[in-house]
Amino acid sequence: MNASESYTSLEKESLNHLTVKWEVAKEGSWRDKIYMELPKGTYRGSANWEIHLLNESGEVKLDGSGQLSGDVAQVQFEREALKDVALAFGKVEFKIKTGIEDVVIDNFDTDEKVITLSDKSQIKVKRNKNVIEIEQKNYDMLSINAYDKKGYRIKADNFSRTNNNMTTKKFWGVPEKVKLQLSGSEIKHVVTFHSEQRSLDNEIIVKSKNDIENEREIFSVLRNIGKDLPWNMKSSPLGLASLYFLHDHRKKPLHKIDLNVAESDPIGAKHFGYKLKPYKNYYFTYSEGTSENGVNKIYEKKDNETTYKWDKGEIKAKSYKNYATVIAVPVNSDMPMYALNYNRVYRLGELKQNDKNFVPKSFYNTDWKEVKLILAE
Repeated sequence: MNASESYTSLEKESLNHLTVKWEVAKEGSWRDKIYMELPKGTYRGSANWEIHLLNESGEVKLDGSGQLSGDVAQVQFEREALKDVALAFGKVEFKIKTGIEDVVIDNFDTDEKVITLSDKSQIKVKRNKNVIEIEQKNYDMLSINAYDKKGYRIKADNFSRTNNNMTTKKFWGVPEKVKLQLSGSEIKHVVTFHSEQRSLDNEIIVKSKNDIENEREIFSVLRNIGKDLPWNMKSSPLGLASLYFLHDHRKKPLHKIDLNVAESDPIGAKHFGYKLKPYKNYYFTYSEGTSENGVNKIYEKKDNETTYKWDKGEIKAKSYKNYATVIAVPVNSDMPMYALNYNRVYRLGELKQNDKNFVPKSFYNTDWKEVKLILAE
């Protein structure tokens, strides 16, 4: 039998008064965790954690799994992993459904019911044998439960379909009573936290926070590039600067990225003639190719040339057969390198000369680690 679903509405203000708690090497527990308890209830949504752990040696790198479970937002680690951690700080990004409406249809004297909600909007609930169809606008369907003539809950298929404001759910019997939960809004809120198991030298804390904010700037630039990057420009042999200088279909410059970012691209400097200069101590550009099993392979190009237009005329060049990866190469080798892959940002902590302009064919199980930071609301 499917678990019965019933969710609780939440006031945004309550998220501003949460307390961070630690659970370390608790008897009978397989995991350590850092968590926040929301007001008692069951919530539909997510809690995305950005968490940084410190001890006397600096930042502690641990793999943790964050989630919202019931009324607890938590990030879990291996048992005893937090014993050596002195301090945790970061952000939690909450996305929680609220404005919840409960709708009960006690009987189907007709196979279609029209229900008026608290905001005077209406939904239509239709029974077609063992299938329930709900037409709702401006509301998200959270749960659908059905009951037979004796009041027993009817098992449902795990899959429900939502398309064009229509939600469909199939049951293993003919429903005589239906309970619905709908949400009219969603809370989106970021909570900042700082919590200590034991005191730590302030110099360590300040340095770590400064390093993270510097990384957040690079992260933000890359994420914005990923958000505005037209797919056809990812194969441009003229570099990342194409996103600023090349013309669109209206014969106007794209201006998809900041000029300062564009002028940090070494590839574009060769074609557009600007003076190359780093941006925030990084060169933002396209990788030369991919690496696999220690072998670097330059991107292949098409046989025929493409004509690219910009303010000063035309440039003919052979475009890449596949998409190039956006990278951020540091001015100093002791700084990390970054790569943008499907709008996810990855960091390579120790930069070797051979890595400088190549990225893994697959980032899975490599020295590249995903950067998980939360940007401002």
